[in-house]
Amino acid sequence: MGQSQNNFESETPELFDRTQELSWALLDDYINGEEFTELEDLLLNDKIARESYIGCVQLHADLASHFAAPTPATTPARPARTPILGFLGTDSGPLTGLNAPKS
Repeated sequence: MGQSQNNFESETPELFDRTQELSWALLDDYINGEEFTELEDLLLNDKIARESYIGCVQLHADLASHFAAPTPATTPARPARTPILGFLGTDSGPLTGLNAPKS
């Protein structure tokens, strides 16, 4: 993406910059109706604008994912004692009823 983005930026820097400005305004909820219409026209009519927009949206999604706070649903809860090896946290050993063989 980096190389193709640089090619697009160097071909028409004004278009690239304006598309990014409008894209970030949209993503940050600061876009007005006139700007939204302008962005829509750019995206419908220009491949460079579409590539620029996709780059902004991807970066926005990556940053949101990276900085998102973990939710309780994503962190598995650990039981206080496991039902299978619950004796491991106690002072007494397993109650097997077996004694070690005497030599």
